Amino acid sequence: MNNELWANLYLQEHAIINGHNVWHYLVDSSIGQINIVQAEDKDLMIHETITYNNYDKAEKLFKKRCQEMLNGKYL
Repeated sequence: MNNELWANLYLQEHAIINGHNVWHYLVDSSIGQINIVQAEDKDLMIHETITYNNYDKAEKLFKKRCQEMLNGKYL
């Protein structure tokens, strides 16, 4: 049995909307996949949501944050 732990970080998606960033990162690791969605609010504070082993949910959240920014609701 191999006891080595490993992790790789990938930027899946990035958008800049009205000068504010939204990111979707994937951490692929020996213990599973971790998705991180980060978004800047009007004060440039970064808010993040982390999901485990659910890429589709993270992808939908990224698109939702982008749409909220386009609609002026998140900023």
